Amino acid sequence: MFDIENKKTLKCMIIGSAIYNVLLIIISVLFFLFKSRDIDILEHERIVIIAKYEICVVIGFIVTVIFMYSMALAIEKAVSSNDEGFAKKHMVVMSMARKIAFCILFVVIIKSKSFGLTGGILFALSALGIKVGAYLTPYIKGVVWNYI
Repeated sequence: MFDIENKKTLKCMIIGSAIYNVLLIIISVLFFLFKSRDIDILEHERIVIIAKYEICVVIGFIVTVIFMYSMALAIEKAVSSNDEGFAKKHMVVMSMARKIAFCILFVVIIKSKSFGLTGGILFALSALGIKVGAYLTPYIKGVVWNYI
């Protein structure tokens, strides 16, 4: 399906996104630990609050990986079609499908009683890992890939 170079690029993007999401989890845990110190709640309640927001980050990472794979498939299909008109239409349709899926997930997370607006914001920040993964790909290919 994918040639070796495209598989390598996709793996590097996923690694870059994973690095970003690990940093996002660390920062958000520290933020919620310091923020929840002012609130008079039990320790296990504090852990539950932190865990439910970290679930949103994990969901965002999973969605990011699915979207990366979807983009790779769409590009592969558009390139192999050898038809410029089809390629443009296919890329637009797939891009819009991903955007609609993201918006639906975002609204579902915000409207849920468990996660709310904070969970939605963490989900959106996590999904930005797709951009960070793309920016880090050349560095990961050049530096990290030789050790994997």
